[in-house]
Amino acid sequence: MKKLSLSLLMSCALCAGNLQLMLKSIENNEQLKAKNYETQSKEKTFESIKYKYYPSVSLQGGFVSFDLDKYLVNPNNILSASVAIDALIYDGKREQNIKLSKKDYELNKLEEEKIKNELELKLVSLYYSYLALAQNIEYKNKHIEYLKASLNRLEKLNQVGLRPDDELEIFRAKLELVKNELQNLNYQKDEILSNIYLITNEHYKPLKGSAVLLNDKENNSYDVRISALKDEMGELNKELSLAGFKPIIFAKNITGLSKNNIGYTFYTPFNSTFTSRVKDKMFSNVLFIGFSWNIFAFGADKKAYESAKLASLSAKELYMFSKKNASEKEKLLNLKIDNLKEEIIANEKVLQASELAFSSIAKKYEAGLVGYVEYLNALESSQGALAKLSFVKAKLEITKAELLYNKGLKISDFVIDL
Repeated sequence: MKKLSLSLLMSCALCAGNLQLMLKSIENNEQLKAKNYETQSKEKTFESIKYKYYPSVSLQGGFVSFDLDKYLVNPNNILSASVAIDALIYDGKREQNIKLSKKDYELNKLEEEKIKNELELKLVSLYYSYLALAQNIEYKNKHIEYLKASLNRLEKLNQVGLRPDDELEIFRAKLELVKNELQNLNYQKDEILSNIYLITNEHYKPLKGSAVLLNDKENNSYDVRISALKDEMGELNKELSLAGFKPIIFAKNITGLSKNNIGYTFYTPFNSTFTSRVKDKMFSNVLFIGFSWNIFAFGADKKAYESAKLASLSAKELYMFSKKNASEKEKLLNLKIDNLKEEIIANEKVLQASELAFSSIAKKYEAGLVGYVEYLNALESSQGALAKLSFVKAKLEITKAELLYNKGLKISDFVIDL
């Protein structure tokens, strides 16, 4: 009773939803939010690197006091303030650093789209798997009803000696086995509901009435686009590694103002000469343009270039493979969809035949013309055909979603309500 109450409570807590509604709830997923924050972080990093090459302005100030023994020209203390402008004129890697950072941001943004589409694919798979399981559970319950009815009839016949004990025990064992299968199916259903919650953060109970449409757009696979970006980044890293062979040119300009507190009494004998040469307030401007060039580093820069070159070649090979893989996968998925459509037609015919066969054998069994083995086999075949048909139909919709994902299309754009 307690278990039943818990099941009823969970059912009440579930919110019925079609596939479109469930797909909209993916925005609440923590994995997607985390990736979104990571993408925003990469965008800020790109802006930071871009602005790093702009001139920077820094303000400096200080107070210096000269106590005890002093040189003749030292004042008692100095109060100073200055503004320094630093500019990196050339470092051999400005353009590559900015482009690389932008590509890194674009890569994260594309990976975020891929993660979202992966979650949509998982949700489509869970949605149709749940519907197929729910249908299978319905068939199992009917199966149990048939067995119970047959068992009740057998018990009455057994009591008057018209049916043997072994036949009765076979039916009881079969009933318990089907009940156990039903229990396992209910567990799988609860597991699917749990996974739907993990993806959407909502307690949804899938409703029938959604379908996935196919689209003949050209393949724009996420894996291909990601590999293409990594290939471009590999080329940029290779160019970046050449910076070690180039000079760095920079400029610095310091404009300062200082106030000197001078003890004039100390210089009284030289007053006329000293006061004409020393100022209480000084304004200065210093411009410095310099460069540095690493002309020898035991071949470290050369090795860095060779490493970047090999990494670039690796990225290029993976890019070529991803294009081939996406193309082959698309062909296979299209073939799989065609096969599933044919399998549905075949299973519908099998179902029709098995239902006719069961109806005929059930009548013969009740009339005593066939044994219980034939009856149980016919019942099993009929229920099995129903279950298989529902799972094949679900598999078709899931495979269509997989094809959309493989082509780099947003699955939610091709889900409709029937």
